[in-house]
Amino acid sequence: MIKPEGHRVTVRPDPKEGPTKETTGSGIYLMEKTREKFDAEVNREHRSLTKGTFVEAGPRADLKFTDVELKPGMRLLFVQYSGIVDEEEDGQELWIMNDEDILGIILP
Repeated sequence: MIKPEGHRVTVRPDPKEGPTKETTGSGIYLMEKTREKFDAEVNREHRSLTKGTFVEAGPRADLKFTDVELKPGMRLLFVQYSGIVDEEEDGQELWIMNDEDILGIILP
């Protein structure tokens, strides 16, 4: 387990959905020649929001969102390409990002 420092937080993203390097979002397989062009379009057009679960925060992280205080296990909305991705021993991704990369909390 990684312990974030400073104003950083760790987040476990939801499983990936949508297009990959081998297929489009609708499941069409891409030839190797078209993958480079498709990747450029995906990076530009799908630079979107990602959902995940908050894990832990560093000591200086600002976790107050209006009247809701962020706690471990809460669902978050953040920018897809923010932070650094690390893989834990169990194979799950853990993202380390700045507290300001959190765009919102998903309330039940």
